Amino acid sequence: MAVLKDNRPNLIEDARSLFGILPAHVDVDCGKRRRRGWDCNTFTSWPAVSALVRVVRSLETWTVRRQLDGQEAELTSDWMWVTTLSASQASTRAVVNMGHDRWSIENQGFNELVNRWHANHVFRHHPTAILIFVLFAMLCLNVFMAFFCRNLKAEARRAITMLHVGKLIAADLYAEIRGPPAAPT
Repeated sequence: MAVLKDNRPNLIEDARSLFGILPAHVDVDCGKRRRRGWDCNTFTSWPAVSALVRVVRSLETWTVRRQLDGQEAELTSDWMWVTTLSASQASTRAVVNMGHDRWSIENQGFNELVNRWHANHVFRHHPTAILIFVLFAMLCLNVFMAFFCRNLKAEARRAITMLHVGKLIAADLYAEIRGPPAAPT
């Protein structure tokens, strides 16, 4: 599944023209957001994929109160995703939710790697080295998150932050590198 952008001009043009004449078949009220959805699984205009692909569109509107003047304004966003998942594997709503959930992956994954794990510098510039570094950093993050979320008791998670646990682990690793403290003479 991927966000459908202008980098697939044939597919996005076909989807826009088809969804322009088809009525929305999903109308979902998700709290303050109203979503109208379209879903079609008969697209063949992505030459890189030999099978039929499915395009899901979500036209979303919501109201915000502007800070500057206190006036309410209606905002709209128009999303399209392309997927090979069938409707039986993922409903229209599921595709929309997965599409929006990619932001949590971005925020909790990549931003965490950069801001807390210092994964923003590439030490080797060979493509394979970069790939291995990024995959290794993600593996380390996933192991740490699994430890923090699954191994620590809820009470411990409330009492200390992930950053604190990470610093404790780092301190133990550095202590092991330095070796045991020397005995007083």
